[in-house]
Amino acid sequence: MADWIRHVDEPPPELDISLVQGGERFERLPSPLFYAVQWALDRSLFSQPFGRSAANFYPLDLADASGYSRYEVARVRLSPRVWERFTRDPNQRHLYVRFGAGDELDDSHSTWDWSRVFTYLLNHDPEADAGADAEVSVSDGSLQQAAELDGSGTTDPDPGASLNYRWFLIDGPTVDLTRSANRGFVTSMAKRVSKGSGPRVTAVPKGATVPPGARGTYRFKLEVTDDDVSTYYGNRGRDEDDTTIAIGESAGAGGVSVLSPTSDRQVHVERPTDDRVSIEYEIGPDLYRELEQQHGFFMLELLVRHSERPGRAPVYDDVTRGKPPRRGQFTWHLYDVDGLRTEPGPYDVSLSVVGARDFGLLTVDGFSTSTTEEKALYLDPFRFWADLVSFRPPASVQRALHNDPDISSGQFQPVEDAIGPINLDYYPVRIDAFPTIQGQTFTPSDLVEYVRLNINSLQAISGFSFAPTTFTPWNARHRRIWQSSSPVGTFLFLDLTGPENASVVCTYYDATHWRFSTTYTDSWYSASSVEHHPVSGNREWGIFKNDRGTYMFYTRAADRTLYIDHPSIGYGVGDVLWRGLQAGVAKFVNSNGGSATVETPITLRPAWPDVAQCCHNPTRSWLYQ
Repeated sequence: MADWIRHVDEPPPELDISLVQGGERFERLPSPLFYAVQWALDRSLFSQPFGRSAANFYPLDLADASGYSRYEVARVRLSPRVWERFTRDPNQRHLYVRFGAGDELDDSHSTWDWSRVFTYLLNHDPEADAGADAEVSVSDGSLQQAAELDGSGTTDPDPGASLNYRWFLIDGPTVDLTRSANRGFVTSMAKRVSKGSGPRVTAVPKGATVPPGARGTYRFKLEVTDDDVSTYYGNRGRDEDDTTIAIGESAGAGGVSVLSPTSDRQVHVERPTDDRVSIEYEIGPDLYRELEQQHGFFMLELLVRHSERPGRAPVYDDVTRGKPPRRGQFTWHLYDVDGLRTEPGPYDVSLSVVGARDFGLLTVDGFSTSTTEEKALYLDPFRFWADLVSFRPPASVQRALHNDPDISSGQFQPVEDAIGPINLDYYPVRIDAFPTIQGQTFTPSDLVEYVRLNINSLQAISGFSFAPTTFTPWNARHRRIWQSSSPVGTFLFLDLTGPENASVVCTYYDATHWRFSTTYTDSWYSASSVEHHPVSGNREWGIFKNDRGTYMFYTRAADRTLYIDHPSIGYGVGDVLWRGLQAGVAKFVNSNGGSATVETPITLRPAWPDVAQCCHNPTRSWLYQ
């Protein structure tokens, strides 16, 4: 029989031995009085005389046969002490065990009957080595040497182990992805890296054009697994390591700094003549990256104290209404918390970060004008998207996509199968009065339906060098479904910005909201290939009545990137698209006798395990994944 494979981190092995005459694993004597188990690191020791004492041979583990008289199977275990001793040596790969039964406890056990020898093959983790951090230079816009990833230093203590390599782009500088050159450079690099299957991968080839806005330090992760699949848990040996490549510049550092009015974290107010002071700040790229990785969503708090009265309460306190940009500003209104005019003197500026796990420490007093859902976003942010995180299409919709004669290899893209952090976004538009068309004032559901059927014309994107994404039903049959009052099941082609395309299916619809879920197909639409959607998950459009008695139209999503393991790369174009939809909906309402205001979007990029633990509780199964 084949070896049983055991990973070093798994519990000590145990065996179920048949005690029945003619049993599959062991044929016992007619009426044995004793059973015993022998473990050895050297198989040849089983032929040695009993009583041998050696570091790699363990004596009999005896059991009274009467203890097994009522059973057909005996379960025997290797003691944790022996297992720990065994796994401590990376050069040791085999553990042998046999089972015996007999009538006498004589020294030679010559009358005993023994089972065949069972073998455990011990699997140790490989040791991933992603290579040293590197820098590559750019001259005249071109890369002077290839940006290479080298994991050839990876080792495995198990002789002859077969290793599998996977590379990921997991971090990078702040890049404006609304610019097609930046977006193309980062996306191509991410795809090239993710498709690498060996220890060496070229992230960017020599001579490639590197846009100025895409230069900076990128971080890559190497994940190494072996082919020894554990018989117990199904585990493989696994390890990971990361490295950086600075493309065109050295890695930056820094914390939070005040840029204006001064750079020493003090603001001098001698004889204020204005009603306000703008305090500009910058969060260093390394710190910002660390905050995104640790918290996903965080806020920046500003405290202003009089330098000569440090014991007093702050004269001004403010906090960002969402995750702050890496560089931004606060406006300090020159009145203290009691509404009194700020007195002359130097003031200390304190900037601190509030992470997602610290929300319980915040008071909602500062948000007394906020609606219930807005407060919920601050106090328990992930739960706001829990239904989208857990949502899976109905079985009937999954079957329809799988069996659609006009769609080849159609299937949904589960959010749990993507990589990197999860994007949780929310783009609201406050509706104080609904529009009137041809003498009829819209109801809330009228507005939802109008946006659904006119989404392509409502994207008010300006100032950018690309066209908006368009949503088009796949063919005439799907167009009829989409334009009906029951659009669930519609398969739509997405003409994305740039060379890529994608597809979605309408997976939920009622009078207040509808949802799209991302899909894969290897079909072609006209002359355009489709394949994977760049993100996996769900997006919803809808409307609800808020605490103020007005309404909030919104789109929100829970999705993860398919190629890029990075909290900020991959969503820049989407942010422009959905901000454009906000502006387009507000413009439509205001242009037709209504009243609408674009509210500040909220985007969170927390780590997937943090969200999965609290909010990924699907009630449906995937049928074809």
